[in-house]
Amino acid sequence: MLFVLIFHLISITSVSTQSRLYGPGLRASFQVPVRYFYLQSYDLKGHKLNYSTEPVDRIIFHLTRVSDQLSVHSYRKIDDLNDGIYLFRYRLYESVENLHLYIRFGNQDLEHIVKGHIYSDGCYCPQTNVTEWFDALECSSSLSTSQLRQDIKLFDKIDMNKVINKAQEKYFQYPQTYALCHYVIKNNKIYRKCHGEHIGFKSFSDAVLLSLSRKVVLPD
Repeated sequence: MLFVLIFHLISITSVSTQSRLYGPGLRASFQVPVRYFYLQSYDLKGHKLNYSTEPVDRIIFHLTRVSDQLSVHSYRKIDDLNDGIYLFRYRLYESVENLHLYIRFGNQDLEHIVKGHIYSDGCYCPQTNVTEWFDALECSSSLSTSQLRQDIKLFDKIDMNKVINKAQEKYFQYPQTYALCHYVIKNNKIYRKCHGEHIGFKSFSDAVLLSLSRKVVLPD
């Protein structure tokens, strides 16, 4: 057992590799609360590796502004997917123009410049064109939205006022048992009315809708 462990540690630290970065978090147009990208490791012959080559705690990941090289206030996390790929995530707490990503992976220094304005999740900087926003997130193809369209197809002609009245009659004789929140999006503002006693779950849907409204002008 000890021999196997020592051999495994040696194999992790002694393999010479090359690495490449890819993923949507390398583009400024990918405006989401937590951005992400991947690091794929290769051997020196250019073949993809399907095993871990570097412990996560030995990987260095920094974010700085291009303009002054000062650190950007951010949350960063690295996950080893155990197949030769590492997932890098970062959340910005300040908006930046031109972000410098630096990664120290083994004996490699990897750098990438995210060109353009990269907004924090708290920035009210909505894009006015929904289609362009979908394109930036790579969600505009019919394949990526087919399941969503199928799921909501039944709800095109529902009168929400009637639904709420029926729900109140049927369920809310017992306010401690049932609860729902009715949302309206109007002029990119979020309005909510909740029914029932235990409505703490509203904080989750509030956060999602408010974050979306800061990214793109939502249709009414």
